[in-house]
Amino acid sequence: MSTPTAYIVLDTETTGLSFRDRIIELAAVKVRDGVIVDKRAQLLDPQMPIPPYITGLTGITPEMVRGRSTAAQVLPRFLTWTEGLPIIGHNVSFDLGMLQREGARVRVPVSLTVAADTLTMARARLPELSSHRLGVLVDYLKIEAQPAHRALADVYATQELYVRLLSMPVRTGQARKETGREIHS
Repeated sequence: MSTPTAYIVLDTETTGLSFRDRIIELAAVKVRDGVIVDKRAQLLDPQMPIPPYITGLTGITPEMVRGRSTAAQVLPRFLTWTEGLPIIGHNVSFDLGMLQREGARVRVPVSLTVAADTLTMARARLPELSSHRLGVLVDYLKIEAQPAHRALADVYATQELYVRLLSMPVRTGQARKETGREIHS
């Protein structure tokens, strides 16, 4: 796997898991030569109800997002901020899928390149684990940053996980494609 020297680690929190759901929090860090040089974290008004289950999971209440910027306002600034750098995330296809759907809904084209998915990387390097959820991996590898179903905390945990996984060998027969997927809407 070719390791980028500059990249974005991102995470979203959403109103749910379906194609109708919306982003309620978007966070990312910009990494250059292994150092976090910038960060973004923002609550978004999804303009729809937040289910109680999601509030219980994330701690994000309807009152916290009411009147905040919408996806139409946030996405153009966020995409400019990414500078076209490749994206890293844990189950990154979910987050990029959400960004694509939000972008399509508000007519903001989203074109990002995936550098790596730490979920795929972990499955290839730690096949003995029965779960590859971010929290399980952080505990297993004794990573300092703790995910909390809040986007910025999850981004920091994912960044540390990515660095740790890079130093681990891929187990024979376990490798899956980890790089080079284009995500467009």
